[in-house]
Amino acid sequence: MPKPEDVFVPFEIDFLPSETDGEIGDAIALRYGLTTNQKIIVYDAGDSEHAHKLVKHIQHFFNTDRVEHLVCSHPDSHSTPGLVVVLEQMQVGTFWLHQPWLYCHEMADYFSNNECHEPGLGQTFEAKFRTSYDLAKLAIQKGVTIKEPFQGQWIGHFHVLSPSKEWYVNELVSQFKQPISSPNHLMRFLRCLRKTAKRAVSWVAEKWETEYLPETGHTSAENESSVVLYGNLEDYHYGLLLTGHAGVEALHRAIDYLELLNIDAPKHIQFMQVPHHGALEHVSSLLLNRLVGAPLEQEPVIKHKVAFISTPSGESSYPHASVVNALLRRGVKVVATEGKIKRHHKNTQTTADWRVAQPLSFSEQVKLESS
Repeated sequence: MPKPEDVFVPFEIDFLPSETDGEIGDAIALRYGLTTNQKIIVYDAGDSEHAHKLVKHIQHFFNTDRVEHLVCSHPDSHSTPGLVVVLEQMQVGTFWLHQPWLYCHEMADYFSNNECHEPGLGQTFEAKFRTSYDLAKLAIQKGVTIKEPFQGQWIGHFHVLSPSKEWYVNELVSQFKQPISSPNHLMRFLRCLRKTAKRAVSWVAEKWETEYLPETGHTSAENESSVVLYGNLEDYHYGLLLTGHAGVEALHRAIDYLELLNIDAPKHIQFMQVPHHGALEHVSSLLLNRLVGAPLEQEPVIKHKVAFISTPSGESSYPHASVVNALLRRGVKVVATEGKIKRHHKNTQTTADWRVAQPLSFSEQVKLESS
């Protein structure tokens, strides 16, 4: 049982917008604890422009210039540039960053000496990892401790569920280094082309009792390497899950690890970040069953679980309506940021700066696209 004086310890998690030219990033600031001893975690910081707003947000609403833990979820051009701003403008305790060049000699040689013996590899490294490599150098210059976030480690009150170091080093890193000319990279490139090409759009009816999610998802190794964090704030018996751009395999591995810890995900997780802005290929029915529970016979009047999705302002393909519907079927209240700051909190002050967020509703017509 929590101590009486601890019952009202506050926490909040704020999702800030990060959108540039239609590309979405993540910028998440979390604080917990009493004002005199609060802990701040920043999980991604978006692009440089929005990171300045993130810094001001922390200074104004959290009343501090210190971030205990700064987390880079994965190597992504839309979520990592802002980390430079946080490192330069705030006092950072620990910077959590995967360093794939430590496990790939060719990658290390390239960044150290600009030498690369495999055609196309240097171009791939520049495109994917230059920002991360420069972030590590900046942190060292600032005297900030760098740690790699692998399964089993603790980031404040948050447990790293995925990736495991074994999976990261032995499987994921080898897929990172595929040159742009490789078949696997070409297939990902073609998928990206299909996403941006003009598509035929059709609408299908989706009912409460019928779900049409893919059985398995497919995403890049970089996305699968996302740092998945679980925190159980014991004062509330309230579990929070941050997922970054993790795919179906990474999230299944994360749940496997929770089960090893004798933690029942559907019972304990009360708040979650929906992976990759609610993209269809990042969830499956089986995954959601393991994560938040099986579908209910009807929509509950009161939803005790909450899911936030980072989405852009205006019309967008994010989040996919089928993903939202699947979460609603499982009794989860779904909130999309829609280019605005959205805040989830307990026992913190509410001022005129904040408005009650309107959750998403079930979509009976779902848009399907094909090239």
